[in-house]
Amino acid sequence: MDEALLPIGQFARLGRLSIKQLRHYDELGLLVPAYVDEHTGYRYYLHEQARDALSIGLLRSLDVPLAVIAKVLSGRPGVLEGCTSGWKPSWPSAGRRRPRSSAS
Repeated sequence: MDEALLPIGQFARLGRLSIKQLRHYDELGLLVPAYVDEHTGYRYYLHEQARDALSIGLLRSLDVPLAVIAKVLSGRPGVLEGCTSGWKPSWPSAGRRRPRSSAS
């Protein structure tokens, strides 16, 4: 086995996902392990897959559906067109600043 492969537990910590989530994402084809041991079924991942794992975790924390995440990770141009139509941020604009209070 290649030493560059990370066991599922180590990859889960690196990608800030649970082992259960990784298994689920594998079943969906969203984040497929680089190698699965044919005798034990144990999953191994590459360091390069950590970016996708972190992206999935971030997007899920924002309640983005897995189907949309799959489109985002596909890398196809234009997959996000129309996703923000009608969307307005719920936080103040970065250009506006709160007035400073005068110190006495």
